[in-house]
Amino acid sequence: MSLPNAQPENNASGAAAEEPRRILEVRNLSVEFYPGSTRAFHAVVDANFEIEAGKMVSVVGESGCGKTLSALALVGLTPPAARCRGTIVHGSRSFEASSSALARLRGRDVGMVFQEPMTALNPLFSLDRQFREVLRYLRGVEDRKEARDISTELLDRVGLDRPERRVNQFPHQLSGGQRQRAMIALALAGEPSLLIADEPTTALDATLERRVMELFRKLADEGLGVLMISHDLPLVADVSDRVVVMYSGYTVENGPAHQLVDAPQHPYTRGLVASASAIVLGDTPRLPVIPGEVPSPDRRPGGCPFHPRCPEKLDRCESEFPPESEPVAGVRTACWARGGDQ
Repeated sequence: MSLPNAQPENNASGAAAEEPRRILEVRNLSVEFYPGSTRAFHAVVDANFEIEAGKMVSVVGESGCGKTLSALALVGLTPPAARCRGTIVHGSRSFEASSSALARLRGRDVGMVFQEPMTALNPLFSLDRQFREVLRYLRGVEDRKEARDISTELLDRVGLDRPERRVNQFPHQLSGGQRQRAMIALALAGEPSLLIADEPTTALDATLERRVMELFRKLADEGLGVLMISHDLPLVADVSDRVVVMYSGYTVENGPAHQLVDAPQHPYTRGLVASASAIVLGDTPRLPVIPGEVPSPDRRPGGCPFHPRCPEKLDRCESEFPPESEPVAGVRTACWARGGDQ
């Protein structure tokens, strides 16, 4: 699978590259649930990744792997029953993952683009009014004309046609793709340094989802940090700098997008790439599948949670989760068959 738009991590010209500015670092993030009197279970286990200015990082995996929950934990939006552990560093500020102070990052420092804009946008208010409320709260803009000018500029920035007209419309008067762009513009209203997008192409057709992904790539190229949550590996790999692969709450692989697609190391990543390649290239009469399904976090098997579905399972996979190793330069993988015992 070719990646024509993937962004290389190194300066190909050989010139001394400017040191990238780290926006966010996540250290050993775990999210636990305590459902009533039953035993606790981990929905996210020791996640580690970082995001730099001008870079786009995508977290991929099947439904139930902990992708969205990891993103919500970064800004203190996990459900009340959840307990978070770990450290989240934003710029020079460090927060415990359980701290209520994470709420201060929302809007001004970290913008959120939720999965379904029709429910995220208020159906009773025009875009103009929704922008005015956001700009008043986050940037102290009281003048209506100034707020309208900023709103129109933001809608134009995300490629919404005739922004001076769209700003007067209500969400139901916009198409799915237009609502998604309006949602992205609202997330940018607080001038954040990081944008988190939770499966922003859900319910969009193939043409619109490609345009939305190209918009996020454009925002990253303008200097914004972007964290993308998705289950569609080929879609995000074309525009991402790095990809983090999660399975049943665990991070199983983390590396440059082009390397994870061209030479995936973890058996789970290889399964995702194989099925996607068959769809894109049509090189097989039968779609390759990964047998079985993602286990529920409260019924996760011991050892590596992928071992019941893994074609390369070793005996120790059933009892021990592998430590992280680096079988290929720049790619971190948690797999006994890929150097976990080194």
